[in-house]
Amino acid sequence: MSMCMLILFGVSCSDKSNRATDVKVDGDSFFQYNGSTFELGTGFLIDYGTVSENSFNFDLILLGEGMQFDFDNDTGSGTGPILYFELFSESESTLASGRYTFSEVSENYGQAGTFSWAWMAQNVDLSDDDPDIEPNYFTGGTMDVERNGSNFEISFSGTMQSENQITGTFSGRLEIIEDDLVDGSYNRNSAIPLKVSTASE
Repeated sequence: MSMCMLILFGVSCSDKSNRATDVKVDGDSFFQYNGSTFELGTGFLIDYGTVSENSFNFDLILLGEGMQFDFDNDTGSGTGPILYFELFSESESTLASGRYTFSEVSENYGQAGTFSWAWMAQNVDLSDDDPDIEPNYFTGGTMDVERNGSNFEISFSGTMQSENQITGTFSGRLEIIEDDLVDGSYNRNSAIPLKVSTASE
């Protein structure tokens, strides 16, 4: 995955048999940033498969309250914030319980118990095929995950590229969406529902 390309969340379009739509939150879910509180609603885990013998890539996507995405029809609705985390789990089947620490892509990339390529964006319109997105990247932080079946209790805090602090929590079910990898490599160039192919720096 190239750092010169900003790919907002991407999943392969070729296999939609296991894809859920509108997975709702069961408890309080929100994040706080720059003096404002943002409610969270829908959450997904995209399974990108094996990174190494002891590390497996799951990308966590959290959408603001009222935002939805239909993976069967590749359509979305609602306007609000998006949070994205590229996480590396010691479990092959799901995001394992434990603490995940931010790691730069250039340092220890793919090590279990870390996350990277993480960002937050505000005022994203999922109904727009070409939305105006200004991602604010994480430069540090931690995430604590407690899993009980398909239900998760997640809390995170970090420092953003803007140098502001962010804290948040998510409580509810995360549907795991299997991603077909193209030729064994990550396929974020076929992004659903958002992609930006301009330089990030």
